[in-house]
Amino acid sequence: TFIDFVTQGFLKKKKWLATIYFPFYWFFSFLTLSFLYRPIVYNFLDNKFGRRLSFFLAPLGFAALIALSFKFNPSNYFSAESSSSEFVANSSNYEDLLQESDQFIEDVAIQSKVIIEPYLKVFLLYSQSIEDRIFKVNPGLEPEDDIRGLASDIRFSDFTIDGRKRDSLRREYLKTFRDIYLIKIDSVYYEADFVIGKSNRGDLGFETYIPTDSLVPGKHTLYVRRRSIRENDTLYYTLSTIPFWYFEDQKK
Repeated sequence: TFIDFVTQGFLKKKKWLATIYFPFYWFFSFLTLSFLYRPIVYNFLDNKFGRRLSFFLAPLGFAALIALSFKFNPSNYFSAESSSSEFVANSSNYEDLLQESDQFIEDVAIQSKVIIEPYLKVFLLYSQSIEDRIFKVNPGLEPEDDIRGLASDIRFSDFTIDGRKRDSLRREYLKTFRDIYLIKIDSVYYEADFVIGKSNRGDLGFETYIPTDSLVPGKHTLYVRRRSIRENDTLYYTLSTIPFWYFEDQKK
Protein backbone atom coordinates (compact mmCIF):
# COMPACT_ATOMS: atom_id res chain seq x y z
CA THR A 1 0.00 0.00 0.00
CA PHE A 2 2.85 2.35 0.82
CA ILE A 3 4.63 1.54 -2.47
CA ASP A 4 1.44 2.24 -4.41
CA PHE A 5 1.03 5.52 -2.52
CA VAL A 6 4.55 6.87 -3.18
CA THR A 7 4.44 5.73 -6.84
CA GLN A 8 1.07 7.46 -7.27
CA GLY A 9 -0.89 4.34 -8.14
CA PHE A 10 1.66 2.19 -10.02
CA LEU A 11 0.21 -1.08 -8.66
CA LYS A 12 -3.25 -0.11 -9.91
CA LYS A 13 -2.01 0.74 -13.41
CA LYS A 14 -0.83 -2.80 -14.22
CA LYS A 15 -3.87 -5.01 -14.77
CA TRP A 16 -2.39 -8.26 -13.42
CA LEU A 17 -0.90 -6.43 -10.39
CA ALA A 18 -4.16 -4.60 -9.77
CA THR A 19 -6.08 -7.89 -9.54
CA ILE A 20 -3.79 -9.02 -6.70
CA TYR A 21 -3.47 -5.61 -5.09
CA PHE A 22 -7.07 -4.35 -4.93
CA PRO A 23 -8.24 -6.58 -2.01
CA PHE A 24 -5.33 -5.21 0.06
CA TYR A 25 -6.05 -1.70 -1.17
CA TRP A 26 -9.72 -1.82 -0.12
CA PHE A 27 -8.89 -3.34 3.27
CA PHE A 28 -6.19 -0.81 4.20
CA SER A 29 -8.21 2.06 2.74
CA PHE A 30 -10.99 1.23 5.18
CA LEU A 31 -8.60 0.49 8.08
CA THR A 32 -6.64 3.75 7.75
CA LEU A 33 -9.57 5.89 6.52
CA SER A 34 -7.32 6.92 3.64
CA PHE A 35 -10.35 7.26 1.37
CA LEU A 36 -11.10 10.49 3.26
CA TYR A 37 -7.74 12.22 2.74
CA ARG A 38 -6.48 10.54 -0.47
CA PRO A 39 -8.21 13.00 -2.87
CA ILE A 40 -6.60 15.94 -1.06
CA VAL A 41 -3.13 14.32 -1.27
CA TYR A 42 -3.48 13.52 -4.98
CA ASN A 43 -4.62 17.07 -5.75
CA PHE A 44 -1.59 18.33 -3.87
CA LEU A 45 0.78 16.07 -5.84
CA ASP A 46 -0.84 16.96 -9.18
CA ASN A 47 0.20 20.55 -8.57
CA LYS A 48 3.77 21.34 -9.75
CA PHE A 49 4.59 23.31 -6.61
CA GLY A 50 3.07 20.55 -4.48
CA ARG A 51 5.31 17.91 -6.08
CA ARG A 52 8.41 20.00 -5.46
CA LEU A 53 7.38 20.66 -1.87
CA SER A 54 6.77 16.94 -1.23
CA PHE A 55 10.46 16.21 -1.94
CA PHE A 56 11.42 18.42 1.02
CA LEU A 57 8.84 17.09 3.50
CA ALA A 58 10.59 13.79 4.30
CA PRO A 59 14.07 15.27 4.94
CA LEU A 60 12.45 18.18 6.79
CA GLY A 61 10.57 15.77 9.07
CA PHE A 62 13.74 13.76 9.67
CA ALA A 63 15.69 16.93 10.49
CA ALA A 64 12.95 18.01 12.93
CA LEU A 65 13.10 14.60 14.63
CA ILE A 66 16.88 14.90 15.05
CA ALA A 67 16.55 18.46 16.35
CA LEU A 68 13.97 17.41 18.97
CA SER A 69 16.30 14.66 20.22
CA PHE A 70 18.82 17.22 21.46
CA LYS A 71 18.66 18.22 25.11
CA PHE A 72 20.91 19.93 27.59
CA ASN A 73 22.82 17.45 29.74
CA PRO A 74 24.17 19.10 32.91
CA SER A 75 26.30 16.16 34.08
CA ASN A 76 28.59 13.44 32.79
CA TYR A 77 27.03 10.93 35.17
CA PHE A 78 23.37 11.82 35.76
CA SER A 79 20.38 13.34 34.00
CA ALA A 80 16.85 14.28 35.00
CA GLU A 81 15.59 11.14 33.18
CA SER A 82 17.84 8.69 35.04
CA SER A 83 15.90 5.77 36.50
CA SER A 84 15.80 5.33 40.25
CA SER A 85 18.73 3.47 41.79
CA GLU A 86 20.81 3.53 44.96
CA PHE A 87 22.08 6.93 43.78
CA VAL A 88 19.04 8.37 41.96
CA ALA A 89 15.52 9.18 43.21
CA ASN A 90 13.33 9.60 40.12
CA SER A 91 9.89 11.12 40.78
CA SER A 92 8.23 8.38 38.66
CA ASN A 93 8.64 6.04 41.65
CA TYR A 94 6.92 8.20 44.29
CA GLU A 95 3.13 8.50 44.31
CA ASP A 96 2.96 11.94 45.94
CA LEU A 97 5.27 13.40 43.27
CA LEU A 98 3.39 11.67 40.45
CA GLN A 99 0.23 13.52 41.44
CA GLU A 100 2.04 16.80 40.82
CA SER A 101 3.49 15.88 37.41
CA ASP A 102 2.52 14.31 34.09
CA GLN A 103 4.81 11.32 34.61
CA PHE A 104 3.68 7.72 34.89
CA ILE A 105 4.70 5.01 37.35
CA GLU A 106 7.87 3.25 36.27
CA ASP A 107 7.08 -0.36 37.31
CA VAL A 108 7.07 0.31 41.08
CA ALA A 109 6.09 3.21 43.35
CA ILE A 110 6.11 3.95 47.07
CA GLN A 111 4.09 6.66 48.78
CA SER A 112 6.87 9.21 49.24
CA LYS A 113 10.62 9.83 49.36
CA VAL A 114 10.37 10.57 53.08
CA ILE A 115 8.44 7.99 55.10
CA ILE A 116 7.08 9.02 58.50
CA GLU A 117 4.26 6.47 58.63
CA PRO A 118 4.70 3.13 60.45
CA TYR A 119 4.50 1.40 57.07
CA LEU A 120 5.95 1.52 53.57
CA LYS A 121 3.42 1.13 50.76
CA VAL A 122 4.81 -0.78 47.77
CA PHE A 123 2.80 -0.64 44.54
CA LEU A 124 3.67 -2.71 41.46
CA LEU A 125 2.06 -1.52 38.25
CA TYR A 126 0.07 -4.25 36.48
CA SER A 127 1.12 -5.28 32.98
CA GLN A 128 0.13 -8.15 30.70
CA SER A 129 3.72 -9.44 30.88
CA ILE A 130 3.23 -10.02 34.63
CA GLU A 131 0.10 -12.08 33.97
CA ASP A 132 1.87 -14.00 31.19
CA ARG A 133 4.67 -14.77 33.65
CA ILE A 134 2.14 -16.01 36.20
CA PHE A 135 0.59 -18.31 33.57
CA LYS A 136 4.04 -19.64 32.73
CA VAL A 137 4.79 -20.45 36.38
CA ASN A 138 1.27 -21.77 37.07
CA PRO A 139 -0.26 -23.01 33.77
CA GLY A 140 -3.45 -24.07 35.57
CA LEU A 141 -4.40 -20.39 35.95
CA GLU A 142 -4.47 -19.67 32.21
CA PRO A 143 -8.14 -19.60 31.09
CA GLU A 144 -9.36 -21.25 27.92
CA ASP A 145 -10.98 -17.96 26.87
CA ASP A 146 -8.52 -15.07 27.36
CA ILE A 147 -10.70 -11.95 27.82
CA ARG A 148 -7.83 -9.48 28.08
CA GLY A 149 -8.19 -6.53 25.73
CA LEU A 150 -11.38 -4.86 24.55
CA ALA A 151 -14.35 -6.81 25.85
CA SER A 152 -17.89 -6.34 27.07
CA ASP A 153 -18.67 -6.06 30.79
CA ILE A 154 -21.69 -8.33 30.27
CA ARG A 155 -21.02 -11.71 31.89
CA PHE A 156 -23.35 -14.69 32.08
CA SER A 157 -21.45 -15.77 35.19
CA ASP A 158 -19.03 -13.63 37.18
CA PHE A 159 -18.45 -16.37 39.74
CA THR A 160 -16.62 -18.95 37.66
CA ILE A 161 -13.81 -19.21 35.11
CA ASP A 162 -13.76 -22.39 33.00
CA GLY A 163 -16.14 -23.89 35.55
CA ARG A 164 -13.89 -23.12 38.53
CA LYS A 165 -14.71 -20.65 41.30
CA ARG A 166 -13.29 -17.24 40.51
CA ASP A 167 -12.39 -16.39 44.14
CA SER A 168 -10.30 -19.52 44.62
CA LEU A 169 -8.49 -18.80 41.33
CA ARG A 170 -7.84 -15.22 42.41
CA ARG A 171 -6.36 -16.51 45.67
CA GLU A 172 -4.09 -18.89 43.74
CA TYR A 173 -3.20 -16.09 41.28
CA LEU A 174 -2.00 -13.82 44.10
CA LYS A 175 -0.14 -16.68 45.79
CA THR A 176 1.74 -17.30 42.54
CA PHE A 177 2.48 -13.59 42.25
CA ARG A 178 3.90 -13.55 45.81
CA ASP A 179 6.12 -16.50 44.93
CA ILE A 180 7.56 -14.62 41.95
CA TYR A 181 7.99 -11.08 43.32
CA LEU A 182 10.07 -10.42 46.43
CA ILE A 183 10.55 -7.33 48.58
CA LYS A 184 13.89 -6.43 50.12
CA ILE A 185 14.86 -3.35 52.12
CA ASP A 186 18.61 -2.90 52.32
CA SER A 187 19.76 -6.49 52.93
CA VAL A 188 16.61 -7.86 54.58
CA TYR A 189 13.77 -9.69 52.76
CA TYR A 190 10.22 -9.02 53.94
CA GLU A 191 7.13 -11.15 53.57
CA ALA A 192 4.81 -9.21 51.25
CA ASP A 193 1.09 -10.00 51.29
CA PHE A 194 0.14 -8.47 47.95
CA VAL A 195 -3.46 -7.70 46.99
CA ILE A 196 -4.96 -6.09 43.90
CA GLY A 197 -5.33 -2.33 44.27
CA LYS A 198 -5.02 1.03 42.58
CA SER A 199 -2.43 3.76 42.83
CA ASN A 200 -3.36 7.30 43.86
CA ARG A 201 -3.74 8.05 40.14
CA GLY A 202 -6.06 5.08 39.56
CA ASP A 203 -3.55 2.68 37.95
CA LEU A 204 -4.31 -1.02 38.40
CA GLY A 205 -1.64 -3.00 40.18
CA PHE A 206 -0.50 -5.02 43.18
CA GLU A 207 0.03 -3.36 46.56
CA THR A 208 1.37 -4.36 49.93
CA TYR A 209 2.43 -2.62 53.15
CA ILE A 210 5.73 -3.27 54.92
CA PRO A 211 6.12 -2.28 58.62
CA THR A 212 8.89 0.24 59.29
CA ASP A 213 9.31 -0.41 63.03
CA SER A 214 12.57 -2.28 62.44
CA LEU A 215 14.12 0.52 60.35
CA VAL A 216 16.58 2.99 61.82
CA PRO A 217 16.15 6.66 60.89
CA GLY A 218 17.91 7.69 57.70
CA LYS A 219 18.34 6.51 54.12
CA HIS A 220 17.23 3.05 52.99
CA THR A 221 16.87 1.29 49.66
CA LEU A 222 13.91 -0.75 48.50
CA TYR A 223 14.56 -3.58 46.05
CA VAL A 224 11.71 -5.30 44.21
CA ARG A 225 13.07 -8.55 42.83
CA ARG A 226 11.64 -11.17 40.50
CA ARG A 227 12.33 -14.87 40.87
CA SER A 228 12.81 -16.90 37.71
CA ILE A 229 13.61 -20.57 37.16
CA ARG A 230 15.71 -21.33 34.11
CA GLU A 231 17.16 -24.77 33.37
CA ASN A 232 16.51 -25.84 36.98
CA ASP A 233 18.43 -22.81 38.29
CA THR A 234 16.69 -20.13 40.34
CA LEU A 235 17.68 -16.65 39.19
CA TYR A 236 16.79 -13.29 40.71
CA TYR A 237 16.32 -10.09 38.72
CA THR A 238 16.00 -6.64 40.27
CA LEU A 239 12.89 -5.04 38.80
CA SER A 240 13.22 -1.74 40.65
CA THR A 241 15.57 -0.02 43.09
CA ILE A 242 14.09 2.91 45.01
CA PRO A 243 15.83 4.99 47.71
CA PHE A 244 13.81 6.51 50.55
CA TRP A 245 14.35 8.16 53.94
CA TYR A 246 12.63 6.96 57.07
CA PHE A 247 12.06 9.25 60.07
CA GLU A 248 9.68 8.32 62.86
CA ASP A 249 6.70 10.64 63.16
CA GLN A 250 7.44 12.96 66.11
CA LYS A 251 3.78 13.94 66.48
CA LYS A 252 2.81 10.54 67.88
